[in-house]
Amino acid sequence: MRPKFRTKDNRTVRFGDHVWAQNGEGPFVITGWLPYGDRSHLQLDLVGGGPSGSMRVHAPEDITLYYLAVRPR
Repeated sequence: MRPKFRTKDNRTVRFGDHVWAQNGEGPFVITGWLPYGDRSHLQLDLVGGGPSGSMRVHAPEDITLYYLAVRPR
């Protein structure tokens, strides 16, 4: 079973789903786990790629704090 994460707008997302940052940046796709320090973090890749800043790494709980499943207006 794939892990589920809750977004700031209280939606459930999984690996492969798109999310947007609160500031409107995105969409980012949740691509998987990355080892980071003593625990795993989530890798989010900017859809369509781009220059620097196209990948983000967050602790799983950060999805709840900073990301939305529905694009902000």
